[in-house]
Amino acid sequence: MEPRRTRCYRRVFALGLLVVLAAAAREQTIEKRVLPGVTNYTRVDATVGCGGATTPAAMDGLKREGFVDDRQPAAGHRAGRRR
Repeated sequence: MEPRRTRCYRRVFALGLLVVLAAAAREQTIEKRVLPGVTNYTRVDATVGCGGATTPAAMDGLKREGFVDDRQPAAGHRAGRRR
């Protein structure tokens, strides 16, 4: 049989863990959106978005959302990288 103090510590730890996990889950703002050309698009926050299959037609929508940077190919070309 466990000492009474050990059981109390375990209960307090479990309750604290539950409170932390509930607070973390509450802070996330997940938005399901319809984005043409993207299957199952979900915006998690300002910098993170998740989606399934993406067609080339989705690039304009992704640019508006802030996920596509047109400068990247040019920067790689200037650095001597080939496509």
